Amino acid sequence: MASHKLANARKTIGHFKHSPVAYAHLEDVQIEIKMPAKRLQQDVQNRQSVVSAETATAADVIPAIKVLKRVLYREHSTDQGIKMMKSTLLEAVGRRFSQVETEPLYCTATLVDPRYKDRQVQYFTNSDNLRHAKDAFIQEAETMELRRATSKVSEAESVTKAPRLNTASSSLSSVFDEILEESETETGTSTSSAVVQVL
Repeated sequence: MASHKLANARKTIGHFKHSPVAYAHLEDVQIEIKMPAKRLQQDVQNRQSVVSAETATAADVIPAIKVLKRVLYREHSTDQGIKMMKSTLLEAVGRRFSQVETEPLYCTATLVDPRYKDRQVQYFTNSDNLRHAKDAFIQEAETMELRRATSKVSEAESVTKAPRLNTASSSLSSVFDEILEESETETGTSTSSAVVQVL
């Protein structure tokens, strides 16, 4: 029952939203009966988006732009009156996101994401951008490998340097032993009592 009433309300408000003449007449009637003019608001049913903000990643950017462009490019019989808006929006999306396929973050993320990696040709607008994306990925992989190799060399150097740091403490103990030996030679056989006294 409530869903039926809600559907009727949506239909009525939809009529006024899509007909400027009907909306103007509604405002005239509200003024005539001395009612404050109220703007009608239509509730919008939330549809589950393909890519929600909670799960979106950098890998979703290039495919999402491709989908948006395709939706805006398609013409439907219901597009009467909004064709100009769709073409303007399509131009704006193309202009604002023209470099996204050459951005290393987005192209690399799209290349390695398991959802898109087998369909790369479908999401990149041309083969040059796809080749550029693959080159950027290879370059990033080589850079990471170089960093890893450099850090291994640094680790190896730090391991060889580590005993030097420990030699300071071991030299202190060796100097302590040296002092004990000197005092042992001076006192003769009383070393055990000297060690006991020190401890």
